[in-house]
Amino acid sequence: MNDIESVFHVMLLAPSRRDLFDFQVERLSQAALLAQHKLALVKDRLMSSDKAEVLWPLFDSFNEMADAVGELAGIHPRGKSPYWLIEAVKAEIESNSNALLATAASLSQAFDVTASNLNTEQWTLWQTAMKSLDNAISDYGLERQELYRDARTHLNDLISLPSIHPSPAMWLLFAWLSWKRRLSLEDVAPLFENAMKASQTARNVVHWFAARHLAHIQAELGCAKEAFETIKSALLAKTDGQTLFEAFRFGLAAGRQADALAFAKRCVAFSPLHALSLLAVMEVEF
Repeated sequence: MNDIESVFHVMLLAPSRRDLFDFQVERLSQAALLAQHKLALVKDRLMSSDKAEVLWPLFDSFNEMADAVGELAGIHPRGKSPYWLIEAVKAEIESNSNALLATAASLSQAFDVTASNLNTEQWTLWQTAMKSLDNAISDYGLERQELYRDARTHLNDLISLPSIHPSPAMWLLFAWLSWKRRLSLEDVAPLFENAMKASQTARNVVHWFAARHLAHIQAELGCAKEAFETIKSALLAKTDGQTLFEAFRFGLAAGRQADALAFAKRCVAFSPLHALSLLAVMEVEF
């Protein structure tokens, strides 16, 4: 879920490419250490498991890649990893940074389009909500939660106007703020469904964002099959390494091993580093 959250934070804070690169290296280096620890623990069990065919494509050569990430982060001395691997890892991190910036820009544009179609009363409520959201991202603790509450209240007032026809971006932001306010997952799920349905035709970044969030919520609620179908809908809007890995995870949970294997192979081919970072937090029974 942290990767989904990053899109909102990048959109609102607008970090430089260098800052984003350094942030990803730091996050990946911690993930790499955890991933290597897990690999050492599960390797023997994995090779004798009936899931080996599904899981091994994700784990193959990850130790070497984790070492390269550690070298970039200064954990390992220079020269431990081959030059070509260091350059390959750097190129993928830069590519992921650029993709994150592009996704955040697309989401920002969707919000701008929403604002441009509002009358004066509606625009005032929208801008007030967005100002509270901007301030929340820059704050922390209880103050951040209060600002999320204010933003959601203003947005709820906007959506409740008789004159309004909520846009997909509006539904998405309301769902996201409801989730940030820690409403029950049962109450938040229909709000993300609204955003998904409203963006079904466009299949844009709003649809991708809403579908990914909803899939995670469905998984948390124990609805593995629904989560798998929802994450596949997200991939119709936008293909990236993280979403492919989620499709692999939810496919396994839904008992769809053949489909999970296909997504695992696509994930490794598309973005090995995403698979590496998620391996660090993944819990799998072998």
